[in-house]
This record gives sequence, structure tokens and C-alpha cells, in this order.
Amino acid sequence: SKYGQRKISSAEPFDAEKQLQDFVQASKYDDGNYRAELNQIKQENETISEMDLFINVMLKKDWLFMFDAEAGVYPVGYDWLIESLAEMAKKQKIIISDVSMKIGKHKCNEEDEYQLSWRIGENQYGMNFVDSSDWYSPDVISALNTSLKEQGYSQRFIGLNSNDQSAWYIFADPNKAEELVRYF
Repeated sequence: SKYGQRKISSAEPFDAEKQLQDFVQASKYDDGNYRAELNQIKQENETISEMDLFINVMLKKDWLFMFDAEAGVYPVGYDWLIESLAEMAKKQKIIISDVSMKIGKHKCNEEDEYQLSWRIGENQYGMNFVDSSDWYSPDVISALNTSLKEQGYSQRFIGLNSNDQSAWYIFADPNKAEELVRYF
């Protein structure tokens, strides 16, 4: 597989079309017309695995966000991360706006204070933390998910196991995406 080997814990084989159908129901995306992309990718590559087919459709529809968890730069661009995740939420009519990041010294390998903020609806959210690495902290996504919960939304940014240092996220109701998450 182009995207790494998957340890599938289910007795059923992975079915890209079924998982896409289930994902659309779990995610509340308006555009459930993924079959055109699915068929196009199948025509372009007749030997594509079901998992790669699924991932390619998810990427084409912007339903899967992938990034290198090691930013490789300091300071880490948490504002970019939140704005990128906000684009996924926007497709489900959830607006995350007014993203702001302030940092202290800007010196690599020294602890630095990050101040992040964002708005959902009428409420302002944020977090402060100290870090000295060039890796994205999953705590930022957890804080974003907490703010979504406080606003009464069922959707969350859900991490999928990429089997490497890249981070993969979908935006869906975790209770409805359990089967899909099990494959990753």
C-alpha cells in the first residue's frame, strides 16, 4: 500500500465504498457525491488497493488532513494547524475563526510560551503552554475538540494511525466513526 501496511482487526475485508458511505453519514458533509472520484481513481489505477482507494478519495474531497507531525521549524505553526483544521469544519458549517498565535522568545531548544486563541460562534477559546520542540503537540487538537464539545457539536478532529510520523485527521462524530477508526 502506498500509505503503509494496515493491521486490520476486523474479520471483514476493508471495503472503500462502504467505509466512504459510512464516513459521509458520520461526518455530516453536505457533499456525499464521492462516487465520481471513486470511479475515476479506479479507472486510473485498476490494481489500487481498497485502502489506497479510500485514502485517495478522502484526500480529493479534502475529508482527510495529513501533515508532518514534526514541523521541522521553530516556532511550530499552530496557527496554520488550527486554520487548516478549521477548513475541514467549515465544510460541515462549523466556523472556527479569529485564530491567533503569540509566542515568547522564538529561540529553538529553549522553552517558549505559546498563546493560542480561536473563536467558535460567539465564544473565544484558547490555551497557553510552554514547549521547546519542533513537534506539533496533540494537546492543541484536544483543546480544539473540547471547545467544539462545549459548543454542543458532536464532531471532533479524530486522529488516524498513519504508521509513521505524519498525522492524519478526519472530522466526524467519533461515535459514528468507530468502525472506520478501527481500521487505522
